[in-house]
Amino acid sequence: MSWEEEAITFTGSIRRSGSSYVVTIPVELFHRFLLKEGQSLKIFGMVRRSPEFQGMIGVFLGAFRVVEKHYGIEARIGGVESLVEEAEKPARSLPVVEALAEKYNATGLSFSLSKDGKAKVKMVFGSITPQSIIKPKSRREVEKIKEELIAEVEAAGGIVEEAKIFEEETEWYTVDPSLIAKSPYKNSENLRWEWKV
Repeated sequence: MSWEEEAITFTGSIRRSGSSYVVTIPVELFHRFLLKEGQSLKIFGMVRRSPEFQGMIGVFLGAFRVVEKHYGIEARIGGVESLVEEAEKPARSLPVVEALAEKYNATGLSFSLSKDGKAKVKMVFGSITPQSIIKPKSRREVEKIKEELIAEVEAAGGIVEEAKIFEEETEWYTVDPSLIAKSPYKNSENLRWEWKV
């Protein structure tokens, strides 16, 4: 995968500092990449001929790693056949569960059907989406969603045999740091990040 050069560029100058030379990082780039004072990085020279000889000093930050702590719901549901239309059998999803996931902005939803015809559902309520960082849900909020899930499934003719809240951490290596930098929830206890060189 090739590098993408961003549209905004900055100019600077080289200054002497002791036996080394210094190039400052504009504050906009510092915040855009969520840099931290004292973090490690790699510096190397780069050249190309196009056809003239060109040079660049590269600053490699590493891979951006985000750890997200979030709550979710795991449920085992019986009576699955009564929850889907005849044309959709055998069940590949549960519309009542999908509707709740959409209503409460679940960031993950998985569904599996066991040999005994019971469904295992997992709903994740994180804060990282492909386009933005959304407000993380508290345990209390997820508890209320679980109660609504039980009520909606049973009202539709299904049986919730088990439903529990879980807490877990997910590692992300595909999040652009600018999404977090622009988010009002970046200082949430649910998110932490680092550059791994």
